[in-house]
Amino acid sequence: MDFHSFFYTQTPKAFTQLGAALHFYGVALRFAPTPQAKGKIERRHDYWQKRLPPLLAADKIIELEGANHLLDLLLP
Repeated sequence: MDFHSFFYTQTPKAFTQLGAALHFYGVALRFAPTPQAKGKIERRHDYWQKRLPPLLAADKIIELEGANHLLDLLLP
């Protein structure tokens, strides 16, 4: 994640609205310290954005429950 104001505040203990919601659910934000690290993150998302729609279409999955089940099978 980059240091855009949507994700990051200058006050260390303060949360953005997104940060507060993620903190509520126990999800931590991790910021990319370098442009190279940001590229690694983007490549991972790009992989799933390209692969997931054909997988869902092949199995005729249109509901979220079916997609979650498929992801449970694919991801360790």
